[in-house]
Formats: sequence, C-alpha cells, structure tokens
Amino acid sequence: MTFVLPVVGLLYAPALLAAVLLAAFGGFLLFELFLSRLGPHDFERSILITIGLSIMLLHGTQYLVSADGRAWSTPSSASTGVAIGAIRITWTRLIGGGLALAAFAALYLLLTRTPFGRAMRAIAQNREPR
Repeated sequence: MTFVLPVVGLLYAPALLAAVLLAAFGGFLLFELFLSRLGPHDFERSILITIGLSIMLLHGTQYLVSADGRAWSTPSSASTGVAIGAIRITWTRLIGGGLALAAFAALYLLLTRTPFGRAMRAIAQNREPR
C-alpha cells in the first residue's frame, strides 16, 4: 500500500498513515465478523479462525498483486552502506535491523519491568478466571 499510493500522487507519510488506518479498519471488521461471537472457552477455535484468515489474506493478495519479484527504485543514499570484507550491507537494512532490535528490547522491557507485563505473564500462565 505504501508503494502504491505514491504512484497515485500521495507522499510516503500520508500513504503510510492511510495504509495503517485501512489495516486497522480491516482488522476491526474481521474481528467483528469472525471473532466477536466466540466465548472465552473457544481459544482453539479462535486460533484456527485467525490462521485460516491469514492464509486467505495472503493468497488473495498474491492472486491480486502477483508474487513475482519487482524492482523498486531507491534513492542512491539508500543503496550505499557499510562494507565488511566482501559483504556490503545497505543503510536501509541496517536501519531496519536496528529498529527491529529496538522494538524487541522495548517489548522485553515492557514484559519484564512493568506491572502490565507482569499481568500479561500471569494471564499467560493461568487463563482461568477466579
């Protein structure tokens, strides 16, 4: 979506915002259609439904857009990077890896250092209500 909307005429920031809002609305719609009617004891059924929806969304997107690789032109600053011997890592991959590590560290700190994380771990260990 963020690659299609700039072709239509939007910049990347509004295109990304539009993609996030559309995905949130789609997720809300799928939740209301398929998962909201399930009870608290239908845990396995909810997993099967979400896996099935994931497979349908993936293959539906591949059917509509195609799964062929496509080349995207990037600015020359994004294609440069760091060379370590014969290996060259572009800045986009370095930044993406750094953001992924930062997100993982933030999630780890959230789950181990906050009352919210403690509550989530307690629910994961014992799902039964009192």
